[in-house]
Amino acid sequence: MAYKLLDSARNTAYNQVLMGIKEKFVYFILERKTGYIMCNSPQLFWEGMVKRGIGPEEYENEPAFLMYYLDCVETYRMQYL
Repeated sequence: MAYKLLDSARNTAYNQVLMGIKEKFVYFILERKTGYIMCNSPQLFWEGMVKRGIGPEEYENEPAFLMYYLDCVETYRMQYL
């Protein structure tokens, strides 16, 4: 699934990143089967990772991903909350 953020007041925080890059819009890509996320807005990326969460199978079998997820949560908390 791919999304293009509209230029609206609601998306202002995410669209601010456009001032420093050559992209014309903010995009968010989510691959449903793997949970892979790609986004050109750091804030939206961190929010997406936090909301994606971690499944029980990942928790049990993928300690590296668990550590990555916890790092994402901490980065989001420190930068945006």
